[in-house]
Amino acid sequence: MVRSLDEQALSLLQQQPPTGLPPQAIGIAVDMLGELARQLGSLRYFVLRDRAGGWGVFEWSEVAPQESALQPGTWLAAYSHREAATALQVRANTRNAPSQQIHADALEVVELEVLRILWLGLALGKAEGLLFCDRLQTPLPTRERDSRPSIQLTALRCRDLKQQLAMALRRQSPPPVA
Repeated sequence: MVRSLDEQALSLLQQQPPTGLPPQAIGIAVDMLGELARQLGSLRYFVLRDRAGGWGVFEWSEVAPQESALQPGTWLAAYSHREAATALQVRANTRNAPSQQIHADALEVVELEVLRILWLGLALGKAEGLLFCDRLQTPLPTRERDSRPSIQLTALRCRDLKQQLAMALRRQSPPPVA
């Protein structure tokens, strides 16, 4: 069952996953992330996770090869459709050699709520950001030979999420007493 954003927010407030934030800041963070989630196309996404609990992060070109504006660093790709996440898993499986650090057969596709993924963006250390890949309901005009589904990409840098949260916390904190 897909939960609403309000239900997801309540769950985050109740569980308070570790972030290093003081308890009073959790509500501000959840509100900020909720606003970002409203701009995305889905309430839940599919991501890759290794069996040891780490997140499958990829170069931009591996996630969105059709995009010419390559972004540096690695990204946690979140797909609105399981098939797209599975396709990335298969590509990683054929690319990874047994000697590499992460074995693609150890990667699994997991479904996460959008607020949980945005929350990860506050804690991810090794990724540049989150890349949300939403399949559009109405395809964009394409060349006749192009049979790929139309995808809307939304990139959110972890650094920017943290800066937005810091600004929101400063706005909420009382002025110093003189």
